[in-house]
Amino acid sequence: MILLPKKEGLIKESEEFIFSAIASKDMVIDYGKGCYLWDVKGNQYLDLDAGLYCSILGHSNEEFNKAIIEQTRKVVHLGSNFLSLSVLEAVRQIATITPDELKKVILLCTGNEAAECALKIAKVSTGKYEIVGMERGYYGITQDAQSASGFGAYYGMSTPRAPGSHKILAPYCFRCPVRETYPQCDFLCLEVSKKLLDSNTTGNVAAFIFEPILGSGGIIVPPEGYFKRLKELADEYNALLIDDEVTTGIGRTGEWFGIQHYGIVPDILFCLQNIGCGFSSSRRRHHTRD
Repeated sequence: MILLPKKEGLIKESEEFIFSAIASKDMVIDYGKGCYLWDVKGNQYLDLDAGLYCSILGHSNEEFNKAIIEQTRKVVHLGSNFLSLSVLEAVRQIATITPDELKKVILLCTGNEAAECALKIAKVSTGKYEIVGMERGYYGITQDAQSASGFGAYYGMSTPRAPGSHKILAPYCFRCPVRETYPQCDFLCLEVSKKLLDSNTTGNVAAFIFEPILGSGGIIVPPEGYFKRLKELADEYNALLIDDEVTTGIGRTGEWFGIQHYGIVPDILFCLQNIGCGFSSSRRRHHTRD
């Protein structure tokens, strides 16, 4: 058994070596099993955080660990210069669960990289530069992703927004931003948002980015019919739809992806390392346009 210093000592030591973007919990984790975690003092916790949405099979899943061990005996990392059988099998399997024609797959290294690349693909493919996010949406902390997000100083994101970044009102029926009631409102939040976009954009909207269920914004479930109307709005601007499946992807809502409940197909879809159960920091994005 390895004797560890007391929890307070470990946390104090971490402050000397770790540059933290966010504050860590007041505990040091030793190991996990299933949906539980144990700290270095032997205290047991129910992990409702699920490794920032990633540990969809629970901690220390035996079948998953076996697959990791088998792969490490072959090769761990190749970069993007080579194709391997494991990569080919992975993208083939991903393509069997994505909605309809979303069959092209890009494997990337970080979550923010996936969001940024999705936004860049939208800009390049449309020849336009403006991005529309939701005012309670969260898509990442790098430049374009942060700029599309609805959180600023709340997450310490006080850097300037990217040019061409706009917001629409979130479909937050519980605390309606326009003080109406669904379904009598007939999606007045989108009507008001369109008026704001018409007066603030230059007509160069490349994409609307959204979450099927807003995660960091308060676990907000949009009402029935909302995303069909959002697609109609995007079509008016001849803009793409980018689906952020970080909190809703890989079976969390009863479908493989959250957007499958709403009867529309986005142009670009990306998800977090939940697709790898948190083993790497990769997100996978699926897009329809070459």
